[in-house]
Amino acid sequence: MHIFLFGTGYSAHYFVEALRQNPAANIRSVTGTIRRPEQAEALREAGINPVFFDAEQGLNAQLLDELNQATHIVSSVAPLTGSAEDTDPILRLMPEGLLHYAPQARFISYLSTIGVYGDYQGAWVDENSELKPLSARSAARVTAEKEWLTQVENTDIACAILRIAGIYGPSFQGQARNALASIKQGRAHRLIKKDHVFNRIHVEDIGGALAHLSINTLGGIYNLADDEPAAAHEIISYAADLLGVTPPPAINYETAELTPMARSFYQECKRASNAALKATDYTLRYPNYRTGLQKLHQNGEGV
Repeated sequence: MHIFLFGTGYSAHYFVEALRQNPAANIRSVTGTIRRPEQAEALREAGINPVFFDAEQGLNAQLLDELNQATHIVSSVAPLTGSAEDTDPILRLMPEGLLHYAPQARFISYLSTIGVYGDYQGAWVDENSELKPLSARSAARVTAEKEWLTQVENTDIACAILRIAGIYGPSFQGQARNALASIKQGRAHRLIKKDHVFNRIHVEDIGGALAHLSINTLGGIYNLADDEPAAAHEIISYAADLLGVTPPPAINYETAELTPMARSFYQECKRASNAALKATDYTLRYPNYRTGLQKLHQNGEGV
């Protein structure tokens, strides 16, 4: 496996780690893109070969050389929005198609979001549900999904589109990534909106599921979500109980001061099924927020 990562952030690091822990993976090389030179050393320390990529500057020779050798390609780069035509910033630089630059590719994956479904007023959605995104960001994801799937049309190359729920896990590069750390830092809010629930997914399950799909060369569309959609205030309250502290005061959604992005999150309510992922014989390590937060607490998060 020659791994090429467009975007080497939180989920990508856990994908690489999951591959390294799986004896079925035969990794020859891992390359990941960076946008700033100062990011290079951190990638090298993680065993990832850094290559510079700036969509505004196009494809450079080193990137093209690494991509030419890649057998497994993963993109977590967000699509462009607000332009005359929303499009994927990587694929727009490849008018000949991705496979022209990656002739050895066997597996491709694009990391999307369950935001593509829009608002289902609490009903369950699966990969066959109608896509009716509410935000420009989610609408651009729908376009990007189609563009990535188009790359493998009429080929035997697997393309996995991963629609990811709310991500949490260990703190990463100094940033809190879970309710425990947010409470410890005084940044947690216990916002209450009647009947609002959402799925979450532990970053280890993103890495684990992606490793599973890539090793077994499985394409398709998959929701990466836990078994138990829950209200945001329940998660904060549970984290506070684990820490033995008083939960933050309850805040009513209707009167809360929220950023436009935060408010748009609460405008959607759905329960995402993970049955398709489980049908590939992948078992979630953290099937609900309680098991995930318990493990994080045991590892010292928020303490």
